[in-house]
Amino acid sequence: MQQGQRLLASLGHRCNNLLLPGSPLATCLPLVIDGHRLGLVKPDIARILTARCPSVFHYGSGSRSLTLADGLSGFRPVSNAMATAFEQLRTDGVFPCLTKGWRNELYAARLRSTRQPVFEVERSAASLLGIAQWGCHVNGYTVAADGSQRPVAMWLARRSLSKPTWPGHLDNLVGGGLPSDCDSPTLNARKEAQEEAGIPAALLDSLQPVGTVSYFYEDERGVFPDVEYCYDLALPDTFSPVSVDGEVAEFRLVPLADLPELIAQPDFKPNSGLVCLDFLLRLMSFLPNLPPSVLAKNADAEALGARRSKEEYRKMKELEEARKLAAVPAMKDEEGKDINPHIPQYIMQAPWYYGALHPTLKHQIKPAGEDEKRQPDTTASGEIITMASGGSEALNRWYKRGQAAGPRATKYRKGACANCGAATHQAKDCFQRPRARGAKWTGEDIAPDQHVQPDLKLDFEAKRDRWNGYDPASYRQVIDSYAKLEEARKQVRSSKQEAGGEEGEQRDDEDRYGDEMAMPGQKFDCKERQSVRNLRIREDTAKYLYNLDPSSAYYDPKTRAMRGNPFEGRDVSVEEAPFAGDNYIRYQGDALPMMEQQVFAWELQAEKGVDAHLQANPTRLELLHRELDEKSKEIGGQISQQILEKYGGQEHLRAADSEAPELSALSQTEQYAEYSRTGTLLRGAEAPAVRSRYDEDKKPLNHTSVWGSYWEAGKWGYKCCRSTMRNAYCTGLKGRLPAAGPPAVKDSTAAASGSKRAAASNADDGSATAVAEKKRKQSESESDSSSSSSGSSSSDDSSDSDSE
Repeated sequence: MQQGQRLLASLGHRCNNLLLPGSPLATCLPLVIDGHRLGLVKPDIARILTARCPSVFHYGSGSRSLTLADGLSGFRPVSNAMATAFEQLRTDGVFPCLTKGWRNELYAARLRSTRQPVFEVERSAASLLGIAQWGCHVNGYTVAADGSQRPVAMWLARRSLSKPTWPGHLDNLVGGGLPSDCDSPTLNARKEAQEEAGIPAALLDSLQPVGTVSYFYEDERGVFPDVEYCYDLALPDTFSPVSVDGEVAEFRLVPLADLPELIAQPDFKPNSGLVCLDFLLRLMSFLPNLPPSVLAKNADAEALGARRSKEEYRKMKELEEARKLAAVPAMKDEEGKDINPHIPQYIMQAPWYYGALHPTLKHQIKPAGEDEKRQPDTTASGEIITMASGGSEALNRWYKRGQAAGPRATKYRKGACANCGAATHQAKDCFQRPRARGAKWTGEDIAPDQHVQPDLKLDFEAKRDRWNGYDPASYRQVIDSYAKLEEARKQVRSSKQEAGGEEGEQRDDEDRYGDEMAMPGQKFDCKERQSVRNLRIREDTAKYLYNLDPSSAYYDPKTRAMRGNPFEGRDVSVEEAPFAGDNYIRYQGDALPMMEQQVFAWELQAEKGVDAHLQANPTRLELLHRELDEKSKEIGGQISQQILEKYGGQEHLRAADSEAPELSALSQTEQYAEYSRTGTLLRGAEAPAVRSRYDEDKKPLNHTSVWGSYWEAGKWGYKCCRSTMRNAYCTGLKGRLPAAGPPAVKDSTAAASGSKRAAASNADDGSATAVAEKKRKQSESESDSSSSSSGSSSSDDSSDSDSE
């Protein structure tokens, strides 16, 4: 595939050098006749033609085209004038292509649209005028002997050394130009094949057109915008071409494997190389699907192309992708039409029983004569209904429901229905109720004849076609109804506009676009639907392409806005940047004053009812804005003066620089702070602290320390009360002090019980008692209150135990 790409590139440079950068295409002048561009002429050739043939050609100093002289028009006068002019130029030896390559063969300059000839000129002079030249090339090849019809070799011709152009170069088997007296490329190809290679007419019956190859190049002879018609011709092994007119020196049979190397050689004619390359590309991607009978004749299936290596399949896939990208020409069918490269392979590949040996899509087309094999549809009277080509039923033929066959009869007719008198059915098939006396005996109230429905033979799809039998003329009623409705809407809208109502200017069912809606500041309504088209010119660079870094300025694809500067952080100033962001444009220059005036126009329209338009009358709007600002300042000053006269405080507003500059300096600061009415700091120098909705520094169960802040005797506890019981209520210092001895009691039993309880308490407290004693000495008042409360609680406990 890489070799094919290199070959295609080299041929493209040789045959399309006028399309390469640096070519003289931009300097060439068009040949314009009767307003039609027919050719392309180099500037030096145009100057020579106008200087030596002023009666035929005209080229002014300020003109950018070569035209005919004034008064010269018509096919025959122009052709005769050009023949005389180029004959004289040949005699004078001005152009070497006329002196060495005169052919005595006329070429026609035709319009591209209608193919109508405008004039005819000598073939060797066609390149001087740059008119399109058409030619025919035939790829003659031989097929394999195993019956697979697979091309294996191609016949090539070496041009005679006496040829005026490309002498001694390799060429196609048959090639020639299309003269002006021949309009059929196929007939011209058959004529050239018989003259140059001696191919009999019987073999030429299998000549297949496969498409065209076009190219555009220039050399010292002029400009060549040429088109070559390509044909394929399969030749038997027993046939050998013979030169008849002497234009060919020899014929060579070259294997297809050696053909790419020959095409790349400098002695191969370039345009013929393009035709051969087109043949190889078409052959490379087509897999002939042969029937099993042909495969059974040869056990070597690989020779028939049934198996291919991975490399061959890879090349085929690359070629298919190149065709989809339009890098190489598309395949041609047997009629020379392009085959869409995007068609899947399973659709393009013909089944084996079809026996396709070339690329084709005919197996996907319904044969034209298939409907002729079916029995034609007939009416009840035996009339044959003409079949529609390619369909299952004649066009516009359907069952007519409830339609009478003709006028109603006045008398009973023999053979008609005895009940109703209609001639299209009998009494047993009559749908009317049985009469007491039928029409046969009364001769009255004869029913009209019914339309006999045709015996339509519909296929599967036609029976299920919901549009079969639909009359498009019936849709005219729908169109008329909508037209009447729209006309009524227009009348209502016009009546509202005449009444002067604002509602008459608004449309109910249509969006108001930016070019139709009222301008801002004029009848502005925020409830009105607006669809403003936000489009950019295609030549402008999109905003998001200025900086592709995702972390750069954000681009909103919905509004197409980029507020930030995409060149921020680069060595590009804001003034030099092609785009500095929407915010820079929005807040620079007169943008802010214009926005203020626009808002002022909206406020005037909404509050005062004044119709002030920024675009229609900007001077009036600016004067109103300035006048309103001056009045606002004047009124504000009067209000301030009245407040000061009523409440005083003028001395606090006056600058204190002259009276007490040191106090003024202390009171002034650059730090801004804003407080609420309650004194809470809202914003300013000191940011307000974030407060939680939960109370801070407050522990559960009245504790002032957390669990685990105290350790004693292998147990954790609270440091505030030294309690080792989790989730116990904190008693503060009370939990740290031992219980005091109980007071004197009346009963000895209670005293004994109190002494036992005090002894047990002293034993349990241990070291806690010593610490409590020290605390008692430091705070005697607290220990007294604590001991008294402890004693009272002890007495209560003792009394409770006595009562029990």
